[in-house]
Amino acid sequence: FSDLTVNSGTLIWYFPGGTPSTSTNRFQKVIYNSPGTYAVKLVCTNAIGTDSITRIDYISVLDAFNMCGNFDEVFLSTGNLYDPGGVNGNSSGNYNCDFLIDPGCASSITLSFSMFSIGSGNYLYIFNRGPNIPTGSTLLYTGTGNFMPPPITATGGKMLVRFAKSNTGSVAGFAANWTSA
Repeated sequence: FSDLTVNSGTLIWYFPGGTPSTSTNRFQKVIYNSPGTYAVKLVCTNAIGTDSITRIDYISVLDAFNMCGNFDEVFLSTGNLYDPGGVNGNSSGNYNCDFLIDPGCASSITLSFSMFSIGSGNYLYIFNRGPNIPTGSTLLYTGTGNFMPPPITATGGKMLVRFAKSNTGSVAGFAANWTSA
């Protein structure tokens, strides 16, 4: 968030449901750990008086993500992850992309699959990511073909999922859910 007001004097941001929930910084990064829609309010005060602006349902936090989509990192404690074809589509084309799950202060993250059919020659890699990136990564799982993976748990605070699809044919893809503790 950026304050672009002129002669505002002092200001305070309000981010209900976010961290931080308030801020006096002109530029503020906010993290929302739960899916939903959130309001944002900015109050500015100077020698002339006080003014504010509120945006209702201004922030939308989703809990479903497609690999190789608009997001490559999330800070949610739970969510759903799909191949690039999404929840209802097949995955076709070549892909090589990463998705980082970073719920913050989690002791473990578990990824459980409800569907897995990525075809031969295509790979899904899952890494345990420690606090030092890029060092501190451990490969937890390599999946290919149509064999359903077991639940996979990372204990380093973060989990990196890498999808490498070099087969240009269409495959059903995968669907997974993550939880953290």
